[in-house]
Amino acid sequence: MRFSLTLIIIVWFIGANCFAQGSWDIGYVEIDSLNSDHLNTQIKLDFKHDWVEIKQPEKKGIRHYVSPKDTAYLLINNQKTVLIERRAIYVDHGSFNDQYLEIENYNEALSSRIYDTEIIQLEADRIKVRVVIKNYKMKNEKIIEELESVIVEFWIDKEKLDGIMIKL
Repeated sequence: MRFSLTLIIIVWFIGANCFAQGSWDIGYVEIDSLNSDHLNTQIKLDFKHDWVEIKQPEKKGIRHYVSPKDTAYLLINNQKTVLIERRAIYVDHGSFNDQYLEIENYNEALSSRIYDTEIIQLEADRIKVRVVIKNYKMKNEKIIEELESVIVEFWIDKEKLDGIMIKL
């Protein structure tokens, strides 16, 4: 009896893992499809990529847009700022909260990241966003302490973007 129960539990556990599937909570909106419905919504920016280097598939999925890691040069608070896309897209899942932008700096002990972005104004050729820049103290590429955060608003020309990621 005990052997049978143990066997059933083992088979159930193995079977459950075999049929488990990942999940996606990321949607994508191409830049030309942005409208007022996206105002005051949490998003992730997806900067323009040079698609000449990458063969474009006929059917585009979320992986097509967010796989290339792009770099953008923007003017934030009158300073030239370099933003690098950091994507965590796995074989069977992708989480909206895992995606962020990192502000380039040359100090390995600090990292400035943008996790929270909101569209606050939309014009024909540009969008205005509000971001929260979170600063972290780092050691061996791991966060060891969260420092102060700063809220900043700035404009981005639509020509610098392929689109935005939204949470489903």
